[in-house]
Amino acid sequence: MQISDRLIDDLVLTAFKTSIENEEIGDSNSKKSSYFVSQLAELFSDQFDKNALVQTTDRNGKKSSGEWLLDIVIVSKDEIRTSYKNRKSDIVKKIHWAIESEFSTSLNEFSKDFSKLLHIRSEAYLYVAGINQISEVTRNEYINAQTELAVDLVSEQGIDKPFYLAFVPTPGKTYEHSSLWNSGYEQLSNWVKVVNLSSFVTKCT
Repeated sequence: MQISDRLIDDLVLTAFKTSIENEEIGDSNSKKSSYFVSQLAELFSDQFDKNALVQTTDRNGKKSSGEWLLDIVIVSKDEIRTSYKNRKSDIVKKIHWAIESEFSTSLNEFSKDFSKLLHIRSEAYLYVAGINQISEVTRNEYINAQTELAVDLVSEQGIDKPFYLAFVPTPGKTYEHSSLWNSGYEQLSNWVKVVNLSSFVTKCT
């Protein structure tokens, strides 16, 4: 599986662009975040030519079931059979990407969702964290602090696989009581940042 920092950055940015420019989704911030996850899953599935297990959300915000373990799991499947009534089914044989997201900047929410990745066996990992700090200085302080925390947590678990942390503007409301995404892609695209934690983790172990 070929992975590069540039590739992951492009996939996250493309998912964000497609999501923020979808005017059919309406004003629901929950539907906006779900649509982003759905788009991200589709991009990863196409890029790595694997199955995506995810709750899909169409352009109008209609959701369909499909989530398994995490927000997104990119997997390979095999067919299994049993002699009992000649039954057959598909089973997940390998997880290629374990992906979790949380647009809230709450440390409690981060803890609940990031911990899932720490205990999943996968070839690669991605955690998408929301950012809503209007000031660039404050935003960078948050990104740096979360990155340091994530590096420590991944190091403690001894995870030696590619592990990315992506920061994406949350669709949630700002102090002006409107969705941050109303600012538009051009203004918010430079907020998106993808950090390869693996390089930091290697130095710490």
